[in-house]
Amino acid sequence: MSWWGRVRLDEEEQPEASQWPVELPTLSYFERMALFAVTLIGSFVCYGLCLILLPLLSLKPRKFAVLWSLGSILFLTSFAFMNGLSKFTAHLISKERLWFTISFIGSIVATLWFCLVWKYTLVVIICGAIQLIASIAYTVSYFPYGRQGLSLTGTAARAQLDSWINS
Repeated sequence: MSWWGRVRLDEEEQPEASQWPVELPTLSYFERMALFAVTLIGSFVCYGLCLILLPLLSLKPRKFAVLWSLGSILFLTSFAFMNGLSKFTAHLISKERLWFTISFIGSIVATLWFCLVWKYTLVVIICGAIQLIASIAYTVSYFPYGRQGLSLTGTAARAQLDSWINS
């Protein structure tokens, strides 16, 4: 038995290189649910602090965006713990979720990059808005009939935007 509770393979039973990593630790159901709860609560704390600090958004938008991005990272991490990393990753890069994944994770990375490295406040606000829309879309898509609701909302928003532009 190894330290993580998995049985080590004998020398003759070693898997081929394509089957690695075999010795990665696995989490029990209770551990996964506990980590899910902790990271989800952590994300809600970050989002809650963002809402409390919303009046200060005009004074310190980069700090607000870093806190919001941390909440988004914890939010995604919580579902990775709940579903398992490989299953969650396969779900995120599936055909119907690929554009969401690119926009959400890209907006998180861009927000953090422009907050911490280049410090362009206007771009931080734009990336934060994209991140907010992507996180709402992610959450709503898991509700019953959430995808249909998002599609309907997107169609209505597009029609409204077209009428504003054309008038």
